Amino acid sequence: MSENVFTQRNFLHHKKRFEIKVDGLNVQYRHLLGKSDFFVKFEDLGIKTIKSVSGNKPWLVAAFCCVFLAIFLLFLKMSGRDVEEGSVLFYFAIAALCICGYCITYKRLLYLARNDNSNGVAFLLDKPTAKALEDFVQLLKRRRNEYLIEKYGQVTKLMPYEQQRADILWLNNIDALTHDEYHAKIQELNMLFMAMPGLTDFHLS
Repeated sequence: MSENVFTQRNFLHHKKRFEIKVDGLNVQYRHLLGKSDFFVKFEDLGIKTIKSVSGNKPWLVAAFCCVFLAIFLLFLKMSGRDVEEGSVLFYFAIAALCICGYCITYKRLLYLARNDNSNGVAFLLDKPTAKALEDFVQLLKRRRNEYLIEKYGQVTKLMPYEQQRADILWLNNIDALTHDEYHAKIQELNMLFMAMPGLTDFHLS
């Protein structure tokens, strides 16, 4: 399988397939009730990582209550009290169903999002392994940065100075450029326009 393709599955047979394209990330999601496909352009893809562990906790509360009732009824039955036949088993069965409900809603995810936490792309945490996920995420970040720098970070005499400076600042704001790379690009841009004859009215900063 190509290094640009990454596949994940969970115990409910949900499948996620990620493929790095030239200009973005293609995501395919298959689950028991249907499927979804979408494409995220590198311009819209953040690289802030957010780990999330969640589940529908009311299922656990209900399971705890049912187990408590089942144990209480079992205690009454063992004490010789009159307890309806099958009631203990009934509450244990309901507790088991509630636990299954919690397991279905339980999610361990890693999001790649913008700095404002928007446009998150969700990966199954540590699937198939923590190292495999980390390697793919690092590759995705590298390809994203290379594409954006190539498209928006090239210094040239053919575009206005202010537009190029704004593009370089944007690249820094979305973490495509490090702080040092940003200042190096600005210096390169300034030097290029300072060397052009007849452009003494430019304000270079």
